[in-house]
Amino acid sequence: MVFKAPRFMTILAYFWPMFASTVVFLVALIIAFFGGVSKFYIGADHGEKAGEGLLDYVAGRPKQKRLKK
Repeated sequence: MVFKAPRFMTILAYFWPMFASTVVFLVALIIAFFGGVSKFYIGADHGEKAGEGLLDYVAGRPKQKRLKK
């Protein structure tokens, strides 16, 4: 049965379009996900510590103006 099975390169040659399109889709998904998360870094330019906006979002705190210490 092992000798009658197709070789690995034959299988790879048949399915390469599916593998390639899956890789392209996953890369686009990763880029879209991390591109959407980067909006939380915008507040760091206005006196906030980096990541503070993301922590507030995850904690469920409403967006408020903070008083500087």
